[in-house]
Amino acid sequence: MVARCGCGALVVLLVGGCFADPPGGDAQGDASTSTTDPSSSTTAAVPTTMPPTTVATTDDSTSSSTTSVAGSSSSSGESGAASTSTTGPGDSTGTEPACPGSEVLIGTLCVEPLVVTDAFTVVDPATLLPILDDPPCLRAECSESRPLGGGFVLDGLLAHTSHRTADMIAWTTCTGPDPQDPSALGQGYARCTEAQGDVFVVSETYLLEGDEGTSCYDVQCPPGSTLVGGGGRWGPDFEFQGSEPDEDGSHWRVCGSGMLQPAEVEVDAYCTVLPRGAQTSVYTESVEVEGGGSSDCVEVTCPTGIAVSGGGFGVVTSVIEASHPLPGQANGWRTCGRADGIFSLTIRARALCLEP
Repeated sequence: MVARCGCGALVVLLVGGCFADPPGGDAQGDASTSTTDPSSSTTAAVPTTMPPTTVATTDDSTSSSTTSVAGSSSSSGESGAASTSTTGPGDSTGTEPACPGSEVLIGTLCVEPLVVTDAFTVVDPATLLPILDDPPCLRAECSESRPLGGGFVLDGLLAHTSHRTADMIAWTTCTGPDPQDPSALGQGYARCTEAQGDVFVVSETYLLEGDEGTSCYDVQCPPGSTLVGGGGRWGPDFEFQGSEPDEDGSHWRVCGSGMLQPAEVEVDAYCTVLPRGAQTSVYTESVEVEGGGSSDCVEVTCPTGIAVSGGGFGVVTSVIEASHPLPGQANGWRTCGRADGIFSLTIRARALCLEP
């Protein structure tokens, strides 16, 4: 099935600090096709247009600029338990050094390598509470640290967005009513990361005609950088079934299907440069859920390092009821799903783990 891909916007945001006015510039790429088997592969996310965007930095003394980037690179691990995507300051795009100090040139953007010291989970509200806002949105704030991941628990609600906010201090999930469940309860989560260095955002928007079957829509970090998180926005006209890293940790993807009317799906990838020797690994755990409206949950943990982000996915006729980092630990992720069809299906939890 061919993905109906409209204009994709590159967004470059470096975590924290002050903001600079965006310079001009754009770039172009080619759209490609999607697959009807979301468990095996995804649509290729190559932006068709990339307008200038804002830049922020963790250090007022750091010089940064926007960049026009397209394409990506990654390396897959040999183990079936986990795959890796690695980069370091020595793995640049091949351009002669043009950045101060330890910063690395990614496209035309100077990026300070990300050094993560800790991660923890913020839950807001503290208990599962009724959602009263219109539209109902959940917001979990990280204060001095920054979220690279986050999620939700929803009861009687369906997720329409789940992503890092533009102010870069919170994770938000906006929702709408679930026709299969009359209740309306929600809880928001943020995986807050204590770190020094820069993170930028690459974003791609897909325009769907509405008759697409279940598929995944993705975006990839540019060459020389590494994926450390992601999220997206899709609205009520897209049947959401997951937001997660792919198997080798090179793409972030949002999965689901059209609902017989036009829809937009925006996918965000949070990208950085890692210090030499650091890497990311992806770990996955699954559970089978019986059909007929049954629900179940599954958890995955990083054997080493911390889970900077993660997500969950279910196949056709499933509803993702929860996808969030585990409170009280830095290396776990939990996913819950409901099987609305008559057949059993598999729900998975996936963690993107950062290993120093």
